[in-house]
Formats: sequence, structure tokens, C-alpha cells
Amino acid sequence: MLLFLIFTLALSGSAMANTQAAYHPPTEHHHRPMQSRSGFGFNAGVGVDNGLGVNGGFQVGNPLNSNILVPVIIGLGLLSFFNIVLTVLTPLFSKTSKSDTDAAETPATPADAARMSRNMMYMANNVMEAIEKFKNQYQD
Repeated sequence: MLLFLIFTLALSGSAMANTQAAYHPPTEHHHRPMQSRSGFGFNAGVGVDNGLGVNGGFQVGNPLNSNILVPVIIGLGLLSFFNIVLTVLTPLFSKTSKSDTDAAETPATPADAARMSRNMMYMANNVMEAIEKFKNQYQD
């Protein structure tokens, strides 16, 4: 065991001692100016030490040239992700059984079923009216 420890220390010491000084030229003349965000996308690059490499990217421009469109899209994506995570994790941590949830969703009498149907139609009509008002207000 002691021989293994000595060998490991000698190997790591030689690896740490095997360093080469690298020349890094000043970057004053290599400075690129900052560019404003012009869209939403990604870039990827893979390279090796001898100068060979592959770069690629995908960019979606901002069609309205607005600074609010991209944060709204990102925010909606994060909200969707949060909703998906909660939808998946909620049944894992809830203590209700499957029969309890089925009983809560099923109306007890035909009158309850009719009332639930009327309420759903009322909500659907309100949503459609709001969409039509919005469309008529902002239609060119």
C-alpha cells in the first residue's frame, strides 16, 4: 500500500511539474465592440489545439424589432416548463387516491351534470366574446 501511495504521489508530482509557459498576446487590438441583442438563438463550437474546429449557430431575428418580444417568449417558455414540472410532480407528493379524484370530478346527479355543462358553456362564451372584442379593437 505504501508503494502505491509513493507511486501515485510521484506520478502526480511529475504531472504538475510538466508545465509549459504559454504566450498570450495583449488583447487590446483584438477587442470586438459589444453588439446589441438582435434575436434569440444559440451558437456552438468544437475545436482542437491544432487550430481545427467547427462552429455553428442558429439565430431567430426579432421580426418587430422590439425589445419586449424576446423576453416575453423566454418568460412564456419558463412558465410552460414550470407548469409541466408541477404537473408531473404534484401527483407524486399528493396523498389522494385515484378513486378520490374520480369521485370529485364526476357529478353526483343529472342536475349537477347539467349545471356543470351550463357553467362550462358560459365560460366558453365569455372567452370567445373577449377574443372577438380584442380582435375588433386591434384589427387593421
